[in-house]
Amino acid sequence: MKIDGTSLLVTLGGLLFLWLAWRGIVKKKVVGGKGNVKDTKTVEFYGIITGYILVGISLLVVGLFLFHQVYGWQGPAIAISAAILLIILFFQANRLKNAMVSYLKKPFEKQEEPVIQANAYTWALATVGMLSQCKGLDHETLGGKGINPLVSKAAKRKLKREWEIEDEEDLENTLQWLMDNGHRHEFHEVIQRIGQMDGEDVEKYLEEIAEGKYGLDTAEEQEEERNRVAMISENRYNVRYLSFLAWDYLRLIDLTRQGFVAGFIKEKDAWDRIISAAQVLQARYESWRDMGQHFLYAREFWSAVEMNRDGNMYQKAYKDLLNQPDSPWNLIEWGISLYKR
Repeated sequence: MKIDGTSLLVTLGGLLFLWLAWRGIVKKKVVGGKGNVKDTKTVEFYGIITGYILVGISLLVVGLFLFHQVYGWQGPAIAISAAILLIILFFQANRLKNAMVSYLKKPFEKQEEPVIQANAYTWALATVGMLSQCKGLDHETLGGKGINPLVSKAAKRKLKREWEIEDEEDLENTLQWLMDNGHRHEFHEVIQRIGQMDGEDVEKYLEEIAEGKYGLDTAEEQEEERNRVAMISENRYNVRYLSFLAWDYLRLIDLTRQGFVAGFIKEKDAWDRIISAAQVLQARYESWRDMGQHFLYAREFWSAVEMNRDGNMYQKAYKDLLNQPDSPWNLIEWGISLYKR
């Protein structure tokens, strides 16, 4: 339905003058012959307000009459409804504007970063308690009790020897690999592949290992693969359903500490990595004992040779952390909140 332009303009004109009257009463100011009239006790002020009201009502009545002439009795009803809607929209305009601006700005606003609890740092370092004890490191500080050029140089040599990490980029790539994939995906694939073999297939596979197939050239590599086959076939430690997350994430935290000592990562970035990994560990495991057991089982699956070499040391560290009253595992509860809510 087309809206008659004259009827609409006259009606809107009436609404405009009524709005001017309302604004004058609220703001205590109207536009008169000599400029702004602010004194509400003067005849001029009331005269202007009265004039606005009379003109507004007159135009509104004329507009409604014109609507009636064009559309019949439903015309005034349409006009009144439209007027009421315009009034509502006008009075809500500022609120709607603020809501719209807030909605549009929200994606671009800087989100508040979660605040780390003070004891979360101690908790996060306690996750690598076994590694710390085996390496002679303390449980309280990120980089040990003293970092100097000699210590940093030794850390760099160790990173290059054990991880082939020579700079900041190498460290970042390795940390990202541990977080995203690590050994756990490879281990799960091995478990799935060997778990589907029957007895004859397993025997054949072991013979092929002894022949040096599958790139297993050295005696150590063959021994480690035979151990994995035995663990999977026997389902030792329930290995077919084992979580290897502790293996990757504890090494991630330990490697971050080494990278900090070597000068490859800043302190804040190191803590961000460590606390984030610690939060994942806390969500995945039920206790210090549970996490520690999964780490030891995964380490044996990773390398039987290494476990034969120093497994007793890791087992001792695990038991000491569980049993000694002053160990971090007994001084701080597993389920604390790492972030302030």
